[in-house]
Amino acid sequence: MWPGTKTGRGRHKYGLVMTGSRQDGSRRARLTHVVMWTALHGPVPQGKELHHRCMTELCCNPSHLQPVTHQENGLLVRPETKKWREDNMREIQKLRWT
Repeated sequence: MWPGTKTGRGRHKYGLVMTGSRQDGSRRARLTHVVMWTALHGPVPQGKELHHRCMTELCCNPSHLQPVTHQENGLLVRPETKKWREDNMREIQKLRWT
């Protein structure tokens, strides 16, 4: 769990970390989970976003992250039950193979 600064976007809260340098003007706030993923795996693939498999938005553990399309992430973001998530995982598999 990220204990530091967090975004203030509605009900979604993600960790923030500052990267870059003030001297060269590259300093900016970045999402912590994206920074951690990039450090371990390289950039998030184009057309993908990171899904928190643990369903904890403040988590920045790269092993809990999975690159998915926005459509796939939409199917996974609110699993009320385990069965709901399993049903949607089947839908995602269908999307990937069509």
